[in-house]
Amino acid sequence: MWHLIKSASVYRESGVCWIVTDRQVSPFSWGNYIVMNRKDYEAYPLIRLHEQMHVFYGHSWDSLWMQLLQVFHWFNPVVWLWQKELRDLHEYQADHGVISCGIDVKTYQLLLVEKAVGTRLYSMSCGFDHCSLKKRITMMMERKTPGWKRLYILIAFPLAAGAVFVFAQPKVDAALQTVVVRQAAICDSSSLNMSVSAADYAGLAPDAVAFDVYVNQRNQLMIGVFDKMDVVKLEGLADAVSKRLVADFSSRYAKNKEVPQIVACITADRNAKMGCVYETRQQISRGYELALRELSAEYSAELLQHSLSNRIVYNPPRSYGNPVAKVADKNKRLEGFGITIFMEGEEKRSLRDFTLQELESEIASLLERVDISKNVISIGLNVPKDVQEGMVYDVKQVLRKLYLLKVDVAH
Repeated sequence: MWHLIKSASVYRESGVCWIVTDRQVSPFSWGNYIVMNRKDYEAYPLIRLHEQMHVFYGHSWDSLWMQLLQVFHWFNPVVWLWQKELRDLHEYQADHGVISCGIDVKTYQLLLVEKAVGTRLYSMSCGFDHCSLKKRITMMMERKTPGWKRLYILIAFPLAAGAVFVFAQPKVDAALQTVVVRQAAICDSSSLNMSVSAADYAGLAPDAVAFDVYVNQRNQLMIGVFDKMDVVKLEGLADAVSKRLVADFSSRYAKNKEVPQIVACITADRNAKMGCVYETRQQISRGYELALRELSAEYSAELLQHSLSNRIVYNPPRSYGNPVAKVADKNKRLEGFGITIFMEGEEKRSLRDFTLQELESEIASLLERVDISKNVISIGLNVPKDVQEGMVYDVKQVLRKLYLLKVDVAH
């Protein structure tokens, strides 16, 4: 692998080192390195995304751990079975990560079929063709088991405990550890404040949006344009945003000597956590600051302030998860939500742990008593960080319907 890496072209982006070679190799990843044939790199963005998922989940380190385990437990048949199951699990997890990013399942499955016959892979690496094609496609079509049915596995616990007690030996206890640790973001339950503003972005130029940031249902981030999206971690988002803003601004100015307002667009899955969406916006704002700082040495402050004024727009949330997060019942109490209504800067009314029915009644009653054309009304929305974006969007829709037609609550 190292010999191949040294003889190929190297590109670094978003913490990933891309190794592009003219040799006929199947795509694979190891650590932060992704090795691809040049034709595959240019023609198959979905393969690039699949390999990025391997890097994102740290699958190489799972494989290395398993190799070390085999060194000391080569005589144990269970370890060899574990290796096979772990490799399959890595592919299922990477496939699921690709699908969770909004990629069409059938398109992805057809790509798997197209690339099913490839050259040999490196045994310790994570590769696109490593797992049985039939099993991978079957796993994509599987429905998740409902939570209550998973309780059936509790029946097996007493049997498993008895078997371990009878057959356990101290020498193999150390080997019976969890092979794959689920990576999950931990959000506290503190609140964040988001205000309602009447910012209207309808007047922007058609090409004003420079890039999109997508937050999927597992709170993973992707940045790019259309189908050219790259996986990025939250801590690296500001640098990725800054890099794109600088490149976009420089290319537009070199072409036209005039740069419109450059806007970033956030799109989230309905099941994404609001805390992650909020932190994503914070990182994008930080990216604007870094871009301004880098460009200030070459361009005037007036030009930069006009073009890079930290403008962020929000698309309606998408729904790929099952079940989709929503407020199905208007009488369902939204724990942790808060609404504060201000008139001319003075607090007039507040609601806590309300239902959508109560919110609609309160806003409708306010509009009957107050002429909004003569009074400045603002609404503060307070939501828990661990609530889904879809539920917050449903609340925003009530506010848009009853308060103003053109209002960007998220902004």
